[in-house]
Amino acid sequence: MSPGSDLLDMSTSSYSEAFKFPKLNGSNYPTWSVHIQSALRSRMLWLVVNETETKPLKPEEGTMGASEFRTARREWIEWIQKDEAAMGSILAACEDSQHAFVLHCESSALMWAALKKVHVENQTKVNIHYYFEELFTRKYVDGASMPDHIAAMLDIKRRITQAGEDLKDIIVARAIIISLPKTQTWEFIKISLFEVENLTSEIVGTRLMQEANRRAREKGLDESALVTMDTKTKRSNYKGRKSRRRDNQKDDRSCSRSRGSSQDGNGNRSRSHSRSRSRGPKPDDRCRYCKRKGHWANKCQR
Repeated sequence: MSPGSDLLDMSTSSYSEAFKFPKLNGSNYPTWSVHIQSALRSRMLWLVVNETETKPLKPEEGTMGASEFRTARREWIEWIQKDEAAMGSILAACEDSQHAFVLHCESSALMWAALKKVHVENQTKVNIHYYFEELFTRKYVDGASMPDHIAAMLDIKRRITQAGEDLKDIIVARAIIISLPKTQTWEFIKISLFEVENLTSEIVGTRLMQEANRRAREKGLDESALVTMDTKTKRSNYKGRKSRRRDNQKDDRSCSRSRGSSQDGNGNRSRSHSRSRSRGPKPDDRCRYCKRKGHWANKCQR
């Protein structure tokens, strides 16, 4: 049995797993192209799509022997069947919005080329303008990672060149310099770099890395000094609070002693009025209520 007839006899369900991927929708071409290629290979159709297996000439009856004519005609029909199967597979793997790009195509190879032009070549031309815009509008934020910023700028350069656009390195070097903050300290760095002869992106990157490392070291020293000063301040405050507590305790003890005793005219200590009132009434004490001696009004029996 020929390869073409084998293809026709194959069960569709046995190959359904190969086509379980999202259809082409206009934004997923990179991943879609990988999946559809794999599916076409599983059906032995990819060689027709990429034109490795070219279309044979249609045999004309009477130009060759009967046996030779039948063989040539069978090979021609088998190729037509493969190409139409590939066209159907590609069209079925596209959403309706993509059909307009391929309905006019007369072969699977032309369908593949049309989709590639729309989603790769045309899109690449559009993307180049956005890449240049990103190159000249990307800004470095002071304090951020300088290696990451430089790597991002060089990645934009790579994307531009991969898209087929010629980009001189001096333009990239100037774009990196322009991306620096508009502060006095960074302006000095910019001026010194613009004055360099034969300026390259590598020279700019190296100089900016050195400056970023220097600033990081200075920031670390400043933070260390602040921590040390803060520690000393806390210790001093702690000692001051401790000293004030001792002074307050001394004052409290002194006040307690002064309230518990007093001095008479000769300098001798005598008990305070509160202590003297703690004793009972004297024999000469007179009651304000009954006018008798020996007790107070609060203990009067009348």
